[in-house]
Amino acid sequence: MYKFEEALENYDEAIRINKYDDRFYQGKALLLYEMERYQEALEVCNLGININPENDLNFSQNATNLIKLNNLEEALISCDQAILRNPNDAKNFNNKGIVLFKLEQYEEALKNYDLAIKADPENSEIYQNKAICLFELKMFDNTIQCCIDGISNGFENMELNFIIANSLKKMNLKLEALIYYNLAIFINSDERYKINKSNLEKELSYFHK
Repeated sequence: MYKFEEALENYDEAIRINKYDDRFYQGKALLLYEMERYQEALEVCNLGININPENDLNFSQNATNLIKLNNLEEALISCDQAILRNPNDAKNFNNKGIVLFKLEQYEEALKNYDLAIKADPENSEIYQNKAICLFELKMFDNTIQCCIDGISNGFENMELNFIIANSLKKMNLKLEALIYYNLAIFINSDERYKINKSNLEKELSYFHK
């Protein structure tokens, strides 16, 4: 924590020396975000926007903090402002997809995830977010295909395997689901994976009595 505080002091000094360079505000906001001080980070982002309202990164950072604060309507506005300034950055569309998903506008969220994947087809987080959205829509075949697309790009993203397992379980393909739970655990022994696997094994054991 001391290193974080020291870094904050360095950003404050940099801003004092050159208060018109929005990069220092971006750095400070990112640091506060990592410290989970989202309201403070948001205030710093707003200062950066005032300094340089044409930089999409300022609006993108604004959106991520607003998402954490669950201020979704304002987050959506910031996402649109970021996209307006830079329609080639996958993060801007991914952020908008996250907001729309939280607003339960799943179809619109999917459109933005697709745009994000088009801009950055090697970002596993976007495939993961899209897959979660498809799962929510109970489009389990599409969910699995989305995860496979992500994995086929060389991603060792345990969540993709976990989502496949959950989808297969929903489709009552329990033995196949068990394989993917094991694969997810092999990559990362997350407690959620172990719990889901254990519950499935109990179900299988019950049916085979």
